[in-house]
Amino acid sequence: MRMFYLVCLVWNASLCFYDTAQADSPWKIGMVLCLSGECAFDGHGALKGAQLAADELNKGEGVLGRKIQLVPEDTAEAVSGAKAVSAFQKLLLDPEIKYFIGPSWTPGGLALAPLAARRPDLIITSPSLGAAEFHKAGDNIFNARGVDESASRALARLAIDKGWLRVAIWSSQQPWEQAQGNFFEAEFKKIGGEVTLKIEGLPTITQLKTEAAKVLASKPQAVFFSIVVQQGIAAKALRQLGSNLPIIATYIGQTGIKEAQGALEGALMCTIANASPSFVERFKNAYPEEKAVEAIPAIGYDALMMYAKAVTTAGSFETAKVGHELRRMNYKGESGSIKFDSEGGAIRETQFMLIVSDKQAPLELVSE
Repeated sequence: MRMFYLVCLVWNASLCFYDTAQADSPWKIGMVLCLSGECAFDGHGALKGAQLAADELNKGEGVLGRKIQLVPEDTAEAVSGAKAVSAFQKLLLDPEIKYFIGPSWTPGGLALAPLAARRPDLIITSPSLGAAEFHKAGDNIFNARGVDESASRALARLAIDKGWLRVAIWSSQQPWEQAQGNFFEAEFKKIGGEVTLKIEGLPTITQLKTEAAKVLASKPQAVFFSIVVQQGIAAKALRQLGSNLPIIATYIGQTGIKEAQGALEGALMCTIANASPSFVERFKNAYPEEKAVEAIPAIGYDALMMYAKAVTTAGSFETAKVGHELRRMNYKGESGSIKFDSEGGAIRETQFMLIVSDKQAPLELVSE
């Protein structure tokens, strides 16, 4: 009997020690994001957005008494997921890291999803990739941005509405870019459109005048870009050949706009998230060097805030309990309302945007 009481005493003491040690330690969040290469704009944006959320929470008591510490690793995943796997595995060496934000783009997401799915003790949420295959891989995997299929299909319908019945598709062999080209093509043909040419080259090619000439020779009324890595140089190649064809794209980021040197002015895109004015103001105050604030920093902010809310509601850092809270959460965030579907993808509404003076502007506001 004395031995029983002694064992109980030691067990309870160990629990108290564990709870105290956990409360005294920071809550580490692994940030597996693209911090170099063509996708770095999105990765740095998400990291800064999450850091803003962490700073705001840390000004108080943190989350359940623990301060937040972001631990970033570069995935450099624009065309390959190999470095994303290395970054993820490096962060897994720290047993305190059970929560992750990332990766940034589909190559990293498709590479990490099977690894994350085999670790149900972890939770990972992407702030920026738009492929459903990522979050469908496991119950512990979430996508706070939502999928881009709806945007690509909406652009096909917009093209028909504008009378552009003949469209060339400029895609690539990069998984996300190829998928968006296929979504646009399927929707466009279904509603009576004609695809004059479909390019699916390597995403690493930087000399695109030959491809641009082929596009113009097919005599389209508009060009659809599912390319992101090459969109700036592709747009510039078209304009240098004298083309004034309308350009429509699933996504146009600041990296592409900068590389295009004005060639993407007037291009149409479709977004599934936007940063709130309040967030833009706070973000620019925290990072004065940021001139253009798109949706990804706001989604990075929301991803961390959703973790914090789920942990607080669960009253625990246990990932099983927190995952349950995330799945039933209806979050009013800085990037819009976020509610996950049964597979972990955010349900979002589409909005058309126009590139005006190298910035994204809502189409309905520009048209008024």
